[in-house]
Amino acid sequence: MHRTIRYALGSTALFQLAVALPTVARAQATGDHACSLVDAAELKGLTKRNDYGQKPQASDPSQLRQGTTECDYLSISYTLTSNMTKEWFARDRRTTEATPDRWKVESISGLGDEAYYMWDPRPGSDRSVGIVVRAGGKRLSIGELASSDSLEASKSLMLSLAKLALPKLK
Repeated sequence: MHRTIRYALGSTALFQLAVALPTVARAQATGDHACSLVDAAELKGLTKRNDYGQKPQASDPSQLRQGTTECDYLSISYTLTSNMTKEWFARDRRTTEATPDRWKVESISGLGDEAYYMWDPRPGSDRSVGIVVRAGGKRLSIGELASSDSLEASKSLMLSLAKLALPKLK
């Protein structure tokens, strides 16, 4: 790549990062960022997974809907959405349930204001599985890819992770 183009792209990326980082750091400090819900030590202990020196990684805010943050760690994804209404949550759930060949949904009681598991029932070695919880005006989604023979274990893990994260929501 031509040196001038490479310099311009690098400068632009640094500027965008400099603008985005204070916003992300401020959101993490106030409990309004998905990464503020991830305790690396707790997660490593619960999953028995090695992070190989990696830390929780925030997704690029410019790639997300306003009011939504994401964080990935140990192949588990946390998504936090602010300003979630009961109606919006119900509408999202109905949309998911409307595609039973793509998603299965199972209600969970006693977690947040309302919650459900969702998983991909299609045959295959790896499937998406997750838990979605509404607590007040926030929606927390936690998910991972799981092998078809570990679906129930993954649902149990998602429940444990949600129980760890919910008290940290502000």
